[in-house]
Amino acid sequence: MTDAAVPAPSGAHVAGRAHDILLVALIALRPLIWSGQASAWDNLAWLLLALVALLWLVIDAWRGRVRTWRFGVGGILGAALLLILLPAALRSPYPSTGMGLWGMAVIHLGFAAYLMQVIPGRERLAFAALMGALVVECLVALGQWAWVLPKMAAALAGGDPAIAALENANGDLANRVAYGGLFGTFTLANTLAAFLLLAAVPFLGVLTTGQGRQRIVAAVVIVLSASVAIGTASKGAAVALAVAGALVWTLHITGRRRWLAVTVLVVGAIAVAGIPHLQGLGEASAKVRLGYWQGATGLIAERPVIGHGIDGFAAHGTRTMPLDAEPTRHVHNDVLEATVDGGLLAGVALLALLGWCARRRPATTIAAITGPGDLPRQWPAAWPLLLFFPVFSALGMLASNLEWWPLGAGEMTWWLWPLLLSGVAIAIALVGARLPLPPAWAWQLALAAFALHCLVDFNFQSPAIWGTLIVVAVLAGGRVQSVGTCRISRSVVTLLVVALAGGLVFGIQRTVPRTLVAARLAAPVDDALAMRARTSAAVALSAHWPADNNLLLAALRTSPADGRLDLSRDVALRMPWSTEVHETMASELARAGRWDEAVTALRLAVTRNPAYLPRRQRLVDLLTHAASVLPSQAEALLAEAAHERQRIVDLALVVHPRNRLPKPPASGLSVQPAP
Repeated sequence: MTDAAVPAPSGAHVAGRAHDILLVALIALRPLIWSGQASAWDNLAWLLLALVALLWLVIDAWRGRVRTWRFGVGGILGAALLLILLPAALRSPYPSTGMGLWGMAVIHLGFAAYLMQVIPGRERLAFAALMGALVVECLVALGQWAWVLPKMAAALAGGDPAIAALENANGDLANRVAYGGLFGTFTLANTLAAFLLLAAVPFLGVLTTGQGRQRIVAAVVIVLSASVAIGTASKGAAVALAVAGALVWTLHITGRRRWLAVTVLVVGAIAVAGIPHLQGLGEASAKVRLGYWQGATGLIAERPVIGHGIDGFAAHGTRTMPLDAEPTRHVHNDVLEATVDGGLLAGVALLALLGWCARRRPATTIAAITGPGDLPRQWPAAWPLLLFFPVFSALGMLASNLEWWPLGAGEMTWWLWPLLLSGVAIAIALVGARLPLPPAWAWQLALAAFALHCLVDFNFQSPAIWGTLIVVAVLAGGRVQSVGTCRISRSVVTLLVVALAGGLVFGIQRTVPRTLVAARLAAPVDDALAMRARTSAAVALSAHWPADNNLLLAALRTSPADGRLDLSRDVALRMPWSTEVHETMASELARAGRWDEAVTALRLAVTRNPAYLPRRQRLVDLLTHAASVLPSQAEALLAEAAHERQRIVDLALVVHPRNRLPKPPASGLSVQPAP
């Protein structure tokens, strides 16, 4: 008796299975890795996985398995936006951050191209992976409500040194823990709400098209997502969904019922305006955003063509915002922020991209007519998540949440929760593969609500949002263009992937020494020689392109006193917008007895952020001390000090509470370190 020959799997079969696994992993992991830091290890691992997927696609093209390249107008608009923002990345006030964000965006554009090629025939796989990520995200947010926020509040109340080190003089962390809402794997509740708009809203369509148990599953997902959405307390997301719902209803319904949603929206707005509490909340949010937008328009007027570079508002916004504006690093309007960064052309390109994604699609799209042919492939594609979740968690994914969960911080037990959550993601994906895909109107509702949310908040600082938007936009379908591989050479595609890989390798080479030097700067050192050595290492590293100005600031804060003045002068030349640098230089000049220069430097710091009263108080103290040692200028200096003192009294009734003098008042030192 002879053994029967087992046919070896064909190359196409192996390639198809590999794409199944990569597709599910990339979609399921992306929302759970919030980090906008290009140097975060979990984020780098995801980017590397995306490059592996692109490389596998190139191998398929070389072997003749890719007959045509598929693309859409959205991809063209995204590529145009990145080209427009390239000068903004090069001119960023924080070059390493700007180039890091731009490089990550380029890889995400490659991710979009990958999805365009592999999703046809795998729509249910992709939708099931998105559903698994949505449920895990909701569970993480609920775990935050049950364990993370209460434990953080207790740690703050008990004076835990580890958590107290994250707090500032204004108590922002305590306020956020108490009132900031659920934020899941993101950093802000509003960003989690934006993710829910993209990932959860399409299940409203499943609820209408499904049958029996399918509707029950969709209803459970909607209720779970709604409970988390309520926990975010995001007013902007609620308004965006309401307006988008009225818009989509009007576009898709005919007859007299067409205007029903608009009527309900108007009546609801009038009713909300009549409730004093809700009216007050709405007015407060609107006032805050109007202040941000006023500051943004001021910066746009300064440089309407070329912009201020990526993160330009974070660097320059304090000098153009109204005095009563709440401190922030973002415009709370992605289109305005893109315009501040890259000029009017960048703002128009982003607006066009959002509008194109939110457009009305045909009632029957490629996603809606796909059959259940990919159902048997779900388990082989999903089970590798049992490996991906623990590995990515070891690199930092979910760490800021799970370390507060029971057993989450144990050296021998930390992996239990990632393993359990991966099991949940797999189970949900297996169930989700049996659901009907959402109809066209549900996709449009999700994308339109997200686009409107981008006009009242900031969403594009998180690559997790980029990736989710790409997945939803591709699944939504629409008109797709294609060209034969002969017209887009395989070699060209190969070179593009090699260039992306080279960029990622370059980024990792910059990340490793930067991380090591940053860790050395954070460690307390009493020896002056050791302080000088690590400061020199940070300065030398930050001189490499792209310059790491954040590392340079850390070096300035921890540099030895005898060299801080010269270093502050050098840093001020590279970061003339930084109030912290100018105030540090003023402190060192005062310490050296160079009072005229110290006063000039601190005046400049005040003009960069005129609403921050503690710095004005430090200017008063410095002017008073300078008058005591400069008799010839004493009268003028004391008069200026009196004027500033009165200015502080007047502004105390105007500026935001976070910009007011601390209580108890600042000490009598001539110059205090900037907060």
